[in-house]
Amino acid sequence: MIMPFMKNLSAGYHESSFDIVTITIIMENIFMSRFISVACCALFVISMISADAKAAYDVVAGKKIYETTCAGCHKGGLLGAPKLSDKAAWVPRIKQGLDVLVSNAIKGFQGKTGTMPARGGNSQLTDAQVSDSVDYIVQQQSK
Repeated sequence: MIMPFMKNLSAGYHESSFDIVTITIIMENIFMSRFISVACCALFVISMISADAKAAYDVVAGKKIYETTCAGCHKGGLLGAPKLSDKAAWVPRIKQGLDVLVSNAIKGFQGKTGTMPARGGNSQLTDAQVSDSVDYIVQQQSK
């Protein structure tokens, strides 16, 4: 396997100008540059995934949506909605995961103790806005 590589390297040069040390150094440099390239690509992909995960929700926008739409039920417990301030009521819901909470808020949900209308009853809300508001509510439970 090294022989074809050595022949390509030595094309146009006197064969004695490439000794085994030189070839080894060249091969190590090629390997290292490919290794570094792969490592850099992997780090870039991981950083983009992390950035997407962190930037997935806008809590400030979520607060505005909560105040204008969600608070209608979640402030006073209308339709059996868990109150924003009732941390104990949110624990089992949060354990289901954020994806489930967001899905239920977008599609609507009939629970054991209450009803969640689709998009909080505001059909003008986008999926992103509903997601932001759910994330805002969940963030409030950790305060």
